[in-house]
Amino acid sequence: MSITINEPPAFTAILSFALPMIVFASMFYSWSKIKNFWTSLYKQPLSTVSDVSTEALLKKRNQEFNILYEASKELGQTLDLVTIYRTVYRVISSSMPCTTLIVSTFDNETRLISCAYVNYKGEEHDITNFPSIELNELGQGMQSDAIHLGESLVINDVQMRIRKTIGNYYVDDDGEVHEDHPGEDEEKTRSALIIPIKLDNLVHGVLQIQSHLLNAYTNDHMRLLETLGPQVAAASNNARLFAQAQHEITERIRAQEAERKQLIFAEALRDTAVSLKSSFNFDEIITRLIKNVARVIPYDGINIVLFESDIAQFIRYDGLYNEYLSDEEMTNRALPLHEAPNFLKLIETKEAIYIPNSGLDSNWIDFPKLEWIKSIICVPIILGNDVIGCLNVDSTQPDFFTSKHVENLQAFANYAAVAIQHTRLYQELEAQNELLEDAVTSRTAELQHAMGQVNGILTNSPDSILMLNNSGEIITHKPASCDMFGWSKDQIPKRLQECLATRDEVNKFTTALGKVLQTDKPTRFNSI
Repeated sequence: MSITINEPPAFTAILSFALPMIVFASMFYSWSKIKNFWTSLYKQPLSTVSDVSTEALLKKRNQEFNILYEASKELGQTLDLVTIYRTVYRVISSSMPCTTLIVSTFDNETRLISCAYVNYKGEEHDITNFPSIELNELGQGMQSDAIHLGESLVINDVQMRIRKTIGNYYVDDDGEVHEDHPGEDEEKTRSALIIPIKLDNLVHGVLQIQSHLLNAYTNDHMRLLETLGPQVAAASNNARLFAQAQHEITERIRAQEAERKQLIFAEALRDTAVSLKSSFNFDEIITRLIKNVARVIPYDGINIVLFESDIAQFIRYDGLYNEYLSDEEMTNRALPLHEAPNFLKLIETKEAIYIPNSGLDSNWIDFPKLEWIKSIICVPIILGNDVIGCLNVDSTQPDFFTSKHVENLQAFANYAAVAIQHTRLYQELEAQNELLEDAVTSRTAELQHAMGQVNGILTNSPDSILMLNNSGEIITHKPASCDMFGWSKDQIPKRLQECLATRDEVNKFTTALGKVLQTDKPTRFNSI
């Protein structure tokens, strides 16, 4: 015999007391679902069996409501999906048999079901390797049926049901996925509750509650979870939207930071290029290059090595090298290339070498006083087709540098190659100029000596010696000319023709002068 009570006084009092809390929960979740849950309780027949009284049943309902209310508060206070799922597991496991909780998401565009959370006997499982499965046809999968119908399923004999499904997967304790049950000795799922997670009348996922017991679940369990479902849907959606917003903000910040770093990198390269054009002083150029590297790549030490005659010679350094080594120690630090495997590899491949952890690199040479070096980038300085050296940065932290650091450092190494080439060309030009200056000085001295000898001969010669231009004008003369022609120092004629006696002599002289100019050979002219 059963009695249906439409509005019992005790229940009315409980509902009145709980109404403000329900209103608070409805700010985030579905008021209609909670109301429907309680409305359905009005129509529940109260058993007259001796061990179940009306008071006990009402007490049970009140406990269930308190569970939902506490769950609502907790779900409304977090935007973390894992925290949401942990709350759901705690609520469910305290209310009904629950060996396993599986939360799945459903993508309405790709039609794929993906596992979002698994808790087996209180332990969470890594779901990284869990495969997504396609939505099966109606009647071919428990989750698929719940998604297609948008309705909850109570399955109290799972083993019978899964024989008719497609796409069953089993996961062992190590996280390995199997298409068949891993072993007969393992406990098998006997009962299951499948609750669709709906938002805006669309199914976005599924709650699966499983038990190793047969007939573990009742319609009361299903109604409780159906009331919890919209809260889980709303909280999960809020968490996903928050995560998406956080991701977008992070990506925007990352993009802005990348743009800022790229601008600094471009400015550093431009400044280095300007130094190459404005100076031929190698020390000035390299000092500026090292400062610009520091603007782009955070390092603890930096050095430049040149390879000459099978020797690696450290020519410049900065950072912690100044603290641990003296100038003399660095200047005298020369390493035979056959003792430096990484340098040989660099020369052979012409590619950068990144050593994330020097302690784990078999080719790393642990120099005294340089034990602080934990990670290194070594990029080649290439001139033509030859690796002439390398530019290196060091850090005291393992795994400090990134591939972007390697790429940026190579750009500076290319400028270092140009600087070295310019310096070498400038040094060769200076050497050639010095040789030319020495040759000119020597030749000028020889010419001056020869001219002195010629002048001495011409000055002391008893013959008249005149120097004429192309027109026969007298440019210069020797003292004997004045005696021979009877000239005074103030009466030297402008042209030699003026000293000739006859017209015929003038013609002969003009002809002789023209012959000399034409043939570039001496000739003789006799005057009476």
